[in-house]
Amino acid sequence: MALPVGPEKGIEEQIEMMEKGEIGVFWNIGTNPLVSLPNRGRAKKALEKTFVIVQDPFLTETAAVADVILPAALWGEKEGTMENADRTINLLRKAIDPPKGVKADFYILLDFAGRMNLTDKDGNPLIRFSSPEECFEEWKLISQGRPCDMTGITYERLKKYNGLRWPVNSENPQGTTRLYSNFIFPTHSEYTQSYTKDQFTGRALTKAEFESKKVEGRAMIHPTRYLPPVEQPNEEYPLWLTTGRLVWHWHTRTKTARSPLLQSKAPHGYVEINEEDAKDLDLINGEIVRITSPRGWIKVPTRIGNVVQRGLIFVPFHYGSWTTHT
Repeated sequence: MALPVGPEKGIEEQIEMMEKGEIGVFWNIGTNPLVSLPNRGRAKKALEKTFVIVQDPFLTETAAVADVILPAALWGEKEGTMENADRTINLLRKAIDPPKGVKADFYILLDFAGRMNLTDKDGNPLIRFSSPEECFEEWKLISQGRPCDMTGITYERLKKYNGLRWPVNSENPQGTTRLYSNFIFPTHSEYTQSYTKDQFTGRALTKAEFESKKVEGRAMIHPTRYLPPVEQPNEEYPLWLTTGRLVWHWHTRTKTARSPLLQSKAPHGYVEINEEDAKDLDLINGEIVRITSPRGWIKVPTRIGNVVQRGLIFVPFHYGSWTTHT
């Protein structure tokens, strides 16, 4: 078996590939794209023509189109290591066993690898570990000599120091608080594992293109160039629409909607609209309005005020239903 190497495909590209029949199996782990994606109708049709595996602790909207559902353990029902955004590696210990028949993601993927009978170039089993700790020990070997070197980390040391920040090795036995304090960056062409991308097209640069920049250990700073949106307001669609998060919910509310307190604070979607626009449209606060775009429509209550500027409306993206347009 051979798997293609980079560049990675975003979910929008994956949807296009499904439509073209270029993806036969879509394995979805811990996400809910049939709520979070734009143009959900198109995404739903693409998923319905693909063999879909959903691996999640909860039955989500995406699970409704799944051919196979794999129930996965929650964070308190499994163990392993976790990396924070500040490079800190933490050790998570299992608090309780998961329900009968439910496995941690690690063991689901380990079972799959075993059934695939994966081997290395010498014909030996590719996967030789059988526990999260053994897996971490193998990952340490892979990280050796790289910016994220973790060869000095053990489960015992993670417990002792309540987490360690990579790189952790013989030179930095207790971790590294700040990177690049010596002003040397991992951008030498013989050391880096990728050569960045074109800032406009996203095309991966070649090694020769990268070397022509003569970075070699210096930081790379790219200028920001503004590209206006392809679609602009017009007579038919006169307002800008933007979406975002609410403090009460996380993404598609897979878990937060099951919290009575959080759900009671923000039980449904709405549209935030400037009071001047509301006056022009003869709207009152709480009135149910229909919002239409070139790709669909929803009906939600209004929230009128000065939170958003004139000409712009805001709708939180946590909500979405296949039975109602809300």
